[in-house]
Amino acid sequence: MMPTIADEVDDLILDLEYGSDDVRKDAAEALGEIGDIRAVDPLIEVLEGKNSWGRSEAAEALGKIGYPKAVDPLITILKGGGYYYYTDQTSAAWSLGEIGDRKAVDPLIDALDEGDPIRGAAAEALGKIGDPRAVDPLIAEALGEWEDVKRRAVWALGEIGDVRAADPLIEVLTTDKNSLIRRLAAEALGKIGNPNAIEPLAYRVLRDEDSSVRSSSAEALGNIGDPSAVDPLISALRDWDSGVRENASTALSQIGEPAVMPLILALTNEDPNVVDGASGALVLIGELAISPLVEALEGGDLRDQERVAGVLGDIGEPAVEPLISALKTEDPQVRYVVTIALAGIGEPAVDPLITVLNDDDEGVRAAAVFALGNISDVRAVDPIIGLLKDENETVRSTATEALVKIGELAVNPLIRTLRDIDQVSEMRSLAIIALAEIGDDRAVNPLIEALSDEDEDIRFWATAGLVVIGEPAIEPLINATNDEDPWIRQWATAALVTIGEPAIDPLVDTLKEGCSDSWAKQWATESLGILRERTTTKASPDLPSGGGFAYTR
Repeated sequence: MMPTIADEVDDLILDLEYGSDDVRKDAAEALGEIGDIRAVDPLIEVLEGKNSWGRSEAAEALGKIGYPKAVDPLITILKGGGYYYYTDQTSAAWSLGEIGDRKAVDPLIDALDEGDPIRGAAAEALGKIGDPRAVDPLIAEALGEWEDVKRRAVWALGEIGDVRAADPLIEVLTTDKNSLIRRLAAEALGKIGNPNAIEPLAYRVLRDEDSSVRSSSAEALGNIGDPSAVDPLISALRDWDSGVRENASTALSQIGEPAVMPLILALTNEDPNVVDGASGALVLIGELAISPLVEALEGGDLRDQERVAGVLGDIGEPAVEPLISALKTEDPQVRYVVTIALAGIGEPAVDPLITVLNDDDEGVRAAAVFALGNISDVRAVDPIIGLLKDENETVRSTATEALVKIGELAVNPLIRTLRDIDQVSEMRSLAIIALAEIGDDRAVNPLIEALSDEDEDIRFWATAGLVVIGEPAIEPLINATNDEDPWIRQWATAALVTIGEPAIDPLVDTLKEGCSDSWAKQWATESLGILRERTTTKASPDLPSGGGFAYTR
């Protein structure tokens, strides 16, 4: 049977008391990872014992467990003296920071007079505790000479967040030669949020030789959130380092509304990094940016309008209603880029777009159906089919193209429309065109049925549709030459002739197998004869030769 956790703790406590030196060390580390408070007293006994093996590990384990009872014994270790080593004091300082009891603040401040690494560990622990009593002593360390202590003191001042540290940290940012310390100073200034730091941070975001300092300066400016940082942050979007650009973009989004108009202007920049960063910031700003972005669609060249539309599309659902309203514009170019944005939003835009399919303005209807075609949601199929009988030719052709984009999802509704003889001829003809362009095999038999339609236009377009579908229609067409309806035989033959060379072998096979029907034999023989006379396959003059329609007859 596997031992339980409780059994494991008991065993480790026994190892701590009776094990060899190496076993004691390992047991102390394991007890710290488990975090059971039953281990606190045995670990304190190790701290207070004369055997140094495992003492440092026991001190760190007590910090991980985090039980307040350990604070006083750890302070005793921190103060040193006797048989305590500097490694024990360093571990005690670290653990006091982890426990976070303010009782440890004064002893930790006193430890700043110790040597390194005790001094550095004490500075870091003071940052974790966050007591303002530590600010002045930590400022002194931040302006000192010991780099490791300085680094930790700068970090600690940022964690405490006291405004008294702002000017000293600005001094560190502007004068220290160590890039890591400058970076930590920038981060600390961002946490403190003092406006005095904006100008030096803006300088560093553009001029510091180290990319990590530039990146942290950008992040700090975002945390401060002052509008005066907008221009330098937009300039930072040109930085060669992607991390700097990303932090600058995020910082601009944190500044929010004051950054919107400069960011929209940045969308016209020739530098793709600036455009990408500005776009990302505007998307993160979200709803506050929508109205200015919609206004920015008016005017400007198409490239810039498309960039604005792309941002609106990425903002998503909150932009749908303003974009729907923008469809009402008389400017066809604006209408076009609005449809790009709505198509980019996708599913949330479907129902509002369907609503405007009934708009009085044919341009609005065409734009809406164009967007729905790009989204390709099944909910839009029947409403778009309804536009195949629209009074406006552009709307009808756009609806046909949209159904082709939607593809397989539109096939069955289109077949129903084709078979509905109560619908107007134009609507059924366009349904045929869409079915043919989609090219789904399900359309073949309904199109063959339509070869006998009373409407000559339907017969023509059904034949043309079968030609466009091509090879998948050959066998059904050959079978149709055996139909009792002469119209079907005639148009099926015309389709086979127009399909051309791919139909030759199937026609030959049909004749070789023996054709009992004289009509079928006659039409198959006639079709084959016409095809063999051609040296190069050409379409009949009235039918398309495949690959698409020109939507006219």
